Amino acid sequence: MYFRNWSPEFIKRHRIIDDLVVIEIAIKTPYDLYEDKDPSPLKTRDLKPSVETYLIHCLREIPKKLKVRIDFCFYEFSGDESEKQKLERSVKSFLKYRAVTKKIDFRFRCFDGFKAIVIGLLFLFLCIYIQHISQVQNPDVLFTFYMEGLSVLGWVSLWNPVQIFLYEVWPILSYARSLKRCSELELQFRTIDSLHESREYLD
Repeated sequence: MYFRNWSPEFIKRHRIIDDLVVIEIAIKTPYDLYEDKDPSPLKTRDLKPSVETYLIHCLREIPKKLKVRIDFCFYEFSGDESEKQKLERSVKSFLKYRAVTKKIDFRFRCFDGFKAIVIGLLFLFLCIYIQHISQVQNPDVLFTFYMEGLSVLGWVSLWNPVQIFLYEVWPILSYARSLKRCSELELQFRTIDSLHESREYLD
């Protein structure tokens, strides 16, 4: 079986049915899924950050080739089919919206990086130009110290765009892809029998 060599921690966190990994979230009521301060109607209300973070962290540790399902387990839930459909539309629309906003964040951060490159290159050119026009035949120690410092300062000015494109933008894009993947998963909503089944609350 594919999961035979997986860590006990992974097996404990998720329910596995054949080749299907089930992410389970236990919450008291459906309304506890949503942000308390959001006054919007249920169908457009934001999920709690803790719910979103938990889903993404769970999804990231599951290989993409495996089937995944998300089960929302409620201690107080009518189980009405219309309510299940409303919850599914609400959760999926929010995850799709968050994926779009993260991609927008990615584009804006890339734009900031391009601006930083232009500014950094212009500043580096200015530093090198000052060095070029300030050359003397027998420079003293202070002059050498000043020129070397100017050169270092010019190159260091390029660190910000390097940091943006090498380290900052890719986690944003990865998070957006995880949100999109999460929005496409099968969702199930069910009631927990508190007498026979126990789950830890997700705050």
